[in-house]
Amino acid sequence: MIKGGTTVPIELSLNGDHQLEYKVAGEVVKTFLAEEEPIDSLTNARLVVAACDQKFEVVPDPLPEWTTRHDVVICDHFSYRDSCGKWIMMSSLNSSPPTSTIFWPTGYEHTGTPADYTTTLSAGKITAALID
Repeated sequence: MIKGGTTVPIELSLNGDHQLEYKVAGEVVKTFLAEEEPIDSLTNARLVVAACDQKFEVVPDPLPEWTTRHDVVICDHFSYRDSCGKWIMMSSLNSSPPTSTIFWPTGYEHTGTPADYTTTLSAGKITAALID
């Protein structure tokens, strides 16, 4: 669990073996291996902000009322390194914010209306909140 107000750097990068590494606070958390050929470059990346309300052994239908809320999550200094090694700050000119929220699991009715994320995208910053 991450405490409110905590800053945690995250990174997706290619290692020397052309494997994709997911790092949290500088530590490799997961390494993704290419299915066929080594990964030479990244052309698409996606930041996912998500919340889990409950974990079920068997998914009930309909799903119970969604009660999870959280304050603003700030993803700051959001950038990528181009093929020349230059860091490019993300903005609305070179990326697009999500157009909708996926309420998972799909295919099940929800009791009530699940809260939706409020998001904003500005130069190098993405914010997301799940509040009433």
